[in-house]
Amino acid sequence: MRFGIQLYTLRELEEPLSETIERVGETAFEGVEFAGLGDEPPKSVSSAIDRSGLSVAGAHIGVESIADNYDETLETYTEINCSNFVVPSYERTAFESKADAREAGRRLSSLADELAGDDVTLHYHNHSFEYAELDGEYAFDVFLEAAKGVQLEIDIGLTNRAGIDPLEVIERYGDRISLVHVTDSISGADGAQHVDLGDGEVDLEACVDLCADVGVDWLLFEHGLTDDPIASMEGAAETLESIS
Repeated sequence: MRFGIQLYTLRELEEPLSETIERVGETAFEGVEFAGLGDEPPKSVSSAIDRSGLSVAGAHIGVESIADNYDETLETYTEINCSNFVVPSYERTAFESKADAREAGRRLSSLADELAGDDVTLHYHNHSFEYAELDGEYAFDVFLEAAKGVQLEIDIGLTNRAGIDPLEVIERYGDRISLVHVTDSISGADGAQHVDLGDGEVDLEACVDLCADVGVDWLLFEHGLTDDPIASMEGAAETLESIS
């Protein structure tokens, strides 16, 4: 199991993406997950990855970008050696009824089958709204039952934000989870969907231990609301090292 960072955490740094990648390479993190490539060509990004000694854990790519620009998207991310595509979110309305949740799941399942033919694995990253209750079931479970072939990137902080124990989700879907977003959060507090690791309610050590038990490949830190991205990154790297 390796540690990486979702580069969205560092989006406010006023520097080229290649410099941000090299900055990550100076920390204990072993890989990066992309949230777009900015204005840099894939070759430049690939060179920065090589120089930094990092690996590519995956990339957040909107479902429409994959579906509507399949060949171009595949070519771009293949050039940076990315084989894990992560749908970062889906329309909230898809989780307001069981029928819509199943339809969304089937759509991603079809896309996952197509990507698998090109040696790419499709994942889905949860927020909190997927855990809406529908006639005694969580919409997320209904969605995942239909999303055959789709792997998961569980965000433990946003799962906690929904009032759900992330340990229960990891335990239930462990055979479908290869990527985990290691985030922290505070339930019900404004602006606390993400906080620095250790400042929230998530039992980080227990989650990391369980991830190791179920065979997760990557633990990926993200703090999408940080006011000090460098401090958040460095603190997270130290925290993950200390509890691993």
